[in-house]
Amino acid sequence: MPWSAGPRPRDLKALPTGVVERLRTRYDTIFTEAEAKPGNPPRPRRPGTRGRVKQSPACNRIRRLREHRSEVLRFLTDRRVPFDNNQAERDL
Repeated sequence: MPWSAGPRPRDLKALPTGVVERLRTRYDTIFTEAEAKPGNPPRPRRPGTRGRVKQSPACNRIRRLREHRSEVLRFLTDRRVPFDNNQAERDL
């Protein structure tokens, strides 16, 4: 996505709303596609059983990333939040 005339990305207070919405939609699409792959969909409860159903690690990760979407994508709306959490790399 090229940036044309106007402020440079690092000078913006926030990303344009259209860009944020496209990125959120893409984020959701990625996890919808991942959930459809073999081994990733949530395992159903078997009749007559109690308690939680053990899920695969991939299924658990997909669920957590969906539940915490706003925190994962916080850097899109709050320019003070870095894209990653690796301070050592940013210091270089």
